[in-house]
Amino acid sequence: MTKTNVYLLVPNYAGVTGTVQAAFDFASQVDPNGPIQFHLVAYDEKNPKYRMKKDEEFRPEDDIVPSPDFNLKQSASYSESIDLTYSQSMRNWLETPREVLDRMADAEDWFFEEHHEDRDNALVLLLNPYGNDHNYFCGPSPERKNVAFIQTTHYATEVTTAPHIPVAYEFFAAALRFRAFNVPDYQERFVHFNDVGCVNDFFERIERIQLKIQSANVCDSCYEYITHQGLDQEFLDHVYKGLNAVREMQINFTRARRANKPLTVTIRNKFLQFAETQGRVKLAPKQMALYKF
Repeated sequence: MTKTNVYLLVPNYAGVTGTVQAAFDFASQVDPNGPIQFHLVAYDEKNPKYRMKKDEEFRPEDDIVPSPDFNLKQSASYSESIDLTYSQSMRNWLETPREVLDRMADAEDWFFEEHHEDRDNALVLLLNPYGNDHNYFCGPSPERKNVAFIQTTHYATEVTTAPHIPVAYEFFAAALRFRAFNVPDYQERFVHFNDVGCVNDFFERIERIQLKIQSANVCDSCYEYITHQGLDQEFLDHVYKGLNAVREMQINFTRARRANKPLTVTIRNKFLQFAETQGRVKLAPKQMALYKF
């Protein structure tokens, strides 16, 4: 069985937030011994904040604007938490799409120089805490085959039932794109600006990411292309299980079924973990003492 290793690069200045940890735990538990393996990697990147501009007027809920730097055609047309406060403080520091792509390239170069992994079976995902002036949530590089990014503080994490849901979804979607759609003209050939409930939807209106997550699917044309790529059945099964596991977390029937059920809480060293949602709440030592007592 060929492994697809997805390396989640967490910049040292950002650290592993609750959203990132919950998304990683969720994705890793879908099929722990399956062909897609997720790895958290501490990334020693110089903090790029020094060259960014903080835009207090930036509205993270506004539509995502296609950028020519990503080689995209123009389109036609929860409650307060530590992580939410962190997201709001980070995403108003903006960089351009070109700067995001340059950082992705640097991250890829750093990773393969440091770890010497097989490029044929390795995808680098830069988990970026900062915003960008086109409000992109995620995407592969149009210039390189082995790197993509996710903005972990994006407003997309606030329009789903839990902030880690769209991040975990993109872990699996990125693996699928790496194996099935890794072509130079990916965006022009496969990105849907009119959302159809496919992993390749652009979801210009951010709240429509729910359509993509709830469908856990690919459209007919993307499916037809996938069938000619010679992908291992085990890989496709793992993607299917991953996307459906995320879907189950998002659909309203699941929310209704668990609405009146008490959550199963596990007490860890520095946080509480809720089994049903894979959510985590980090608490101060005194607060943890009350739960342990």
